[in-house]
Amino acid sequence: MMETTDQELSKLILRAYPAPISLAWRHYLRASNKKEEHDRLLDLLEISAMFFAMVFLSQYRKDKNTIEEIDQELLKLSGASFGTWKALIQKISAVYNSNSKVTVVREIAQAFQKKEPNVHSIRFVKEICKLIGRDAPAQSKISPVDFLEWCVTYRNEIAHAKPSPSEEVCRARLEWLAPAVIQLLNTFQILAKYSFIYLQRTLIQNQDIIGEAVPLSGWDLENKTQIFPASPQVRSGNLYLCSPETNEVSLRLLPVFLYGKCSSCTYEPRVFIFRKADVKEEAKIPVLCKSVDYTCPVCGNRSRVEQADSAQAFLEVLYVASQDLEQPGEGQPSPETTLPPILTEVQEPESPLEVVPENVSQPDSVQFERKINPHIKSFLSLQSQEDNGGTRGLDEFGKDTYVETLLDTKLKQKILEGSVNLVILTGNAGDGKTAFIQQVENGALSLGANNIEQTEYGSRFILGDCKYQTIYDGSEDEASKINRQRLDEFFFEFRGDAPRPNKIVKIIAINEGHLREYLLNNGNYSWLGKQIHHFLEYYNFELDPSLLVINLNLRSVVDSSLASRNSIFDKLLDKFLLPKFWTECQSCSAHTTCSIKFNIDALTDKDYGNQVRSRIKSLYLISHLRSKQHITVRDLRASLAYILVNRYSCEGIHSDISNGNHSKFMSRYYYNSVFGVETEIGKGDHEQERVIKLLRQTDVASVPNPHLDNLLAFTHPISIGLFAEFSKRASPDINFLEEQFIAINEERLLELSQEYHSSMRRKFFFEGVESATSEAGYSSWMEMLPFKSFGEFMGAFTDTDTLEKVRNNVLDAINISERIYNNGITANNLCIRTNANSKSLIKAFSQFPKVEFRCIVKRAGKQGLYLEYCPNTIIFRYKDDQNKQIDLNLDLYELLVKIGNGYIPGGKELRDFFLNLLLFKKQLTALPASSILLTEDEKRYFRLRKSGNQVLSIEEIV
Repeated sequence: MMETTDQELSKLILRAYPAPISLAWRHYLRASNKKEEHDRLLDLLEISAMFFAMVFLSQYRKDKNTIEEIDQELLKLSGASFGTWKALIQKISAVYNSNSKVTVVREIAQAFQKKEPNVHSIRFVKEICKLIGRDAPAQSKISPVDFLEWCVTYRNEIAHAKPSPSEEVCRARLEWLAPAVIQLLNTFQILAKYSFIYLQRTLIQNQDIIGEAVPLSGWDLENKTQIFPASPQVRSGNLYLCSPETNEVSLRLLPVFLYGKCSSCTYEPRVFIFRKADVKEEAKIPVLCKSVDYTCPVCGNRSRVEQADSAQAFLEVLYVASQDLEQPGEGQPSPETTLPPILTEVQEPESPLEVVPENVSQPDSVQFERKINPHIKSFLSLQSQEDNGGTRGLDEFGKDTYVETLLDTKLKQKILEGSVNLVILTGNAGDGKTAFIQQVENGALSLGANNIEQTEYGSRFILGDCKYQTIYDGSEDEASKINRQRLDEFFFEFRGDAPRPNKIVKIIAINEGHLREYLLNNGNYSWLGKQIHHFLEYYNFELDPSLLVINLNLRSVVDSSLASRNSIFDKLLDKFLLPKFWTECQSCSAHTTCSIKFNIDALTDKDYGNQVRSRIKSLYLISHLRSKQHITVRDLRASLAYILVNRYSCEGIHSDISNGNHSKFMSRYYYNSVFGVETEIGKGDHEQERVIKLLRQTDVASVPNPHLDNLLAFTHPISIGLFAEFSKRASPDINFLEEQFIAINEERLLELSQEYHSSMRRKFFFEGVESATSEAGYSSWMEMLPFKSFGEFMGAFTDTDTLEKVRNNVLDAINISERIYNNGITANNLCIRTNANSKSLIKAFSQFPKVEFRCIVKRAGKQGLYLEYCPNTIIFRYKDDQNKQIDLNLDLYELLVKIGNGYIPGGKELRDFFLNLLLFKKQLTALPASSILLTEDEKRYFRLRKSGNQVLSIEEIV
């Protein structure tokens, strides 16, 4: 076997090895510290052993072998351990090494048994022997199967070690563990030569789960993409292991399916089918395969295919195709095939194909039972963080769901290069300042930082020729003398009236108020204080290159594109929806009712998942544009966790089901929970409630659309026909809504009627099919929002014509708010009354040409290099004078547009939104005026003008 360099092998594993191994390898490469790297390496080892065992079992079953010792092992495979996988490899490889038949498995089996002078494996075994106090074996050569034997010993030692190995211990062990595992993977490069199957879609037909699959040529995990052939082709003789698409590695592989094909279709679709087979008590092993009648979902013809037991994931991968497993060769590809049409559109001539969501029925092949998802507690814990206490930094769940931002990709690199001396992070609690500093520290460790001193307040270390110091919270215990001393020490090198630091990098998180108080009132920092003062006070001030101040209050968790997947919102939601968090839910007995399963299936649906998430995103974007509250990353995590799982544990959900409280789930389905239907605002100030309270103010249930409301209020839910059909999601909510609809019409319950109508509006907002809705003449989802100017306001950020329209709308609205309705007078001027007294007999107005006003989109300046920034205000300015401007948020612009259309605002609206506008108008009327507009009856207008020789003249405006 040709040896490759570590770098070449890494690329080969990422691009061509089977998905379970390549994905595990990627996790190993991306480990953030030595302890995680150590644990990921052991996972990689066990997953590789599992996959090798599956390859052996594939041929063993296909060849119809029956060997007592191996069959007895198969009976023990429930919850198989690392040692069980190793034993299967050892025993089956021994069988094939004694067989003269040359197969893929034989080549791999020979590699397992062959003794090689592998120095890495030998050192590995010697170190394990030292660890457990046993004499090292005398042999100077070791085979992969011997290596796995000692790996099992080491795994067991780790499992029982108390306490678990520390970071330093893991670092030392990696010196002999990593090279040995890499050598093992290098030995089996043959895995890169074979194709694997990707499961395209599934459906249920007559209690059989049918999967349609296409071949993959490999996984390009280096670039995080999947490689599909332009025209799916399959070479005869290839080993087909069915591997469903998965984004994360799990020690328990997802269920996979047996291979079969329709005997009639011209393009031979790869179809998989399974059902729980009977297990005869007297049989030595379970009856895994038998032929069954199968109706092809594409051509409608019946044929015989293999059916398999799905009790254990690795058993479903057993190869049952007719051809032998041969060594891969170039060969001739089979005729080009095209993917079959979507199965739900197939019309079967004899008996219609019944297509129902995969989760609704309970096929015999899946053993549904009461499950407790261990990750739900982590999601619930995100909603109980009232302050910073105990929440600073990252726990294990935080690491799994950490989202890389521009801070990580841009600023961290700049810091680790030592190209800046001082980085100051300001912002609200929950903005991720401490988490980012910890990422910098981890990055330094991976680059070989030394002399590390770690405390609960921060750290010190040396990287290259630079000394680093971090403080997680410079605002902590603001009145504390100890904190003051800590800041004095931290900023010591920046004293004086000129920059002096050299070969130092300091990073501190501190709120703006405390930063001002400490630096600006301290004569020791004349240069640094001036730099910070000017930066905070003057928009265009450029800091010295050695300094960086990042205000995380400018960071946006959403962007202005609902279709993009690049915002922090999108990346975090992707993390929350990772399959590994929801594996337990797939076979839970509550799967057809549970609100959590309903929500996850809606957001991950291949056809309508993007629609649902983009409309949820629109609500967050509206909240951002209203500028009422800065949404931190912690806010976002808490609110998304609430939308997905609400406040109920698995135990609570099972209890409600057992007690028959199914109707309680309605408020927990995402389209109700996103508006906080069940949340009691006011009982605490959790981050979740803060954001949900904002989202509640965008509730689409509060907006009238008469034509649409007539449909939703007086039509059976199942008869509306405009809702999206989710491919895998059960729809228990329709049953509950139908029950409510019937109860309303029979009992005339007003309260229930309002609750029902609100739920229907919300569901229609998220799940209405836009094309069908438009064709039927009903309101679009944008028209259901309480902010009608949302699209226009958002469009002004990127389109100059829309920005000009916004300017004109604001000018027209201000004119109307001044109670001047003569279009001839206001066509080219902004008119503002000089006296607001309504009893004045003569009204006087100052006139300002409209061309002297413009709208500007507020930008983040140079901080935009390091922050995800989305504007949330538009500046309406007079003559480029920054002292005469008003910031328009979505609320104020919405009100101005309504005023422009004839709306008269009430007192509360005037108090809430018009104060800044009133100050702006007073600033304008305080300017010297060359002319005044006068009117008595708003029919005849006169202009009072002052000429250059100080003579007043008055003329009527025609």
